[in-house]
Amino acid sequence: MAIVMFPDKSGNDIQVVYLPLLRDLTAIDDFSWGSAVLATLYRNLCRSSNMKARDIGGPLILLQLWAWERITIARPIVTGPENPPLIQGPYPLACNDDSGEWSVVSPMICFDIVDWHLPNRVARQFGWKQNIPEPADTEPKLHKMDKRGAHSRNWADYHSPYLAMWGRRTQFRFLGVEDNSDMGYNDPYMVWYRDRTRRFISPTFQQAYQAPLGATAYLAHGFAEVHRTCNTEIQVMPQEVPPHYRNIMSNIRDNTSQSLEHVGYSHLLQQFHQPTQETQVEEQHEDRGDGSTMQESTAEDDETVQMFRRRSRRTNTSMSPINEQGTPEP
Repeated sequence: MAIVMFPDKSGNDIQVVYLPLLRDLTAIDDFSWGSAVLATLYRNLCRSSNMKARDIGGPLILLQLWAWERITIARPIVTGPENPPLIQGPYPLACNDDSGEWSVVSPMICFDIVDWHLPNRVARQFGWKQNIPEPADTEPKLHKMDKRGAHSRNWADYHSPYLAMWGRRTQFRFLGVEDNSDMGYNDPYMVWYRDRTRRFISPTFQQAYQAPLGATAYLAHGFAEVHRTCNTEIQVMPQEVPPHYRNIMSNIRDNTSQSLEHVGYSHLLQQFHQPTQETQVEEQHEDRGDGSTMQESTAEDDETVQMFRRRSRRTNTSMSPINEQGTPEP
């Protein structure tokens, strides 16, 4: 209990308030240990978010396991068949046992601690579709409460309204809709999420570039520049150029276009005239207006081919930097 379930900031001590729970070992199954441990973790995370906090207590092993399963950065590399793989998607079917308990919207109670369990706000972890959640009152006054100066307080009486809600918890189950598909950039929940969350935790002056829209906007403008370059090359490309060059340029242009549409930045694309093979053949035989035809201007054709070859040897495509308004600078 002192090391795994309810450790304090020392990591190996436990408050004596928990010891009476162990008087009758035959009755310990009657307590909801899981909800008490989770409530303790939530409260310690809340307190550690204070900018003056220097350490943290609680069941951090639970937080570590969750982070390894859900956050790919710094995840340990699992080697050897004897080590089970970490969960990288929704929880497996084995975790569906007792779903009548973990799917409830209910307060979790551990003596002075009362914190809310809100599975409807993390539906993706359970393989459910995440909709825009209803506003939730986490009751900040509860987060200011602790045992200091209240050693003789009867917490069961003090939190009796929440204990009553806990007793009726099975009446408030969240029944999600199964959906394991990827959530698109323009999904209503993602639009709602980006509008009210802090996606970057590092100060602006520590970022590699100062772009309020982040890495996605920077890459999107770069993709748009690649799209424009490829489209221009295709338009000026003469017939003498081998067909596979045209195919490469067309594939790059189409892939960048699809990528920009997928992340919601298709407005950066401009509509270009993309002449077809037949149109270019016809234009070669059209009268140029000065009495000559395209077939007669071999010198100009050769110059165009050389220009394309010089461009095709370029190894870098310039990308305009992004200013503070998220638009490319000239």
